[in-house]
Amino acid sequence: MLTLLIAIVCGHEPLRIPLASVVDGRPVIVHLVSRDHVVSVTTGPNGPLYSAKSKDGEMVASGLTLRELREEYPDVYRRLHPAISADASAARE
Repeated sequence: MLTLLIAIVCGHEPLRIPLASVVDGRPVIVHLVSRDHVVSVTTGPNGPLYSAKSKDGEMVASGLTLRELREEYPDVYRRLHPAISADASAARE
């Protein structure tokens, strides 16, 4: 499984959300773009944190751990989960 995956939406209306290098005051590691959401993965004190905006720019989730994202926003998590690896060493095996 890939550690990081950046998805580019083709054949749809252009992305109208600016992709900032800082989200919620934390540096962005990567933005993951789907048809419905932009998920920003940022650095956190104990690991990555996830924020999501709708394609219209409305903040859906902010500064959540992966577990919190899964519990509070399962639809966003289901789209994100295939694009991440919980442990970078798993990608090398």
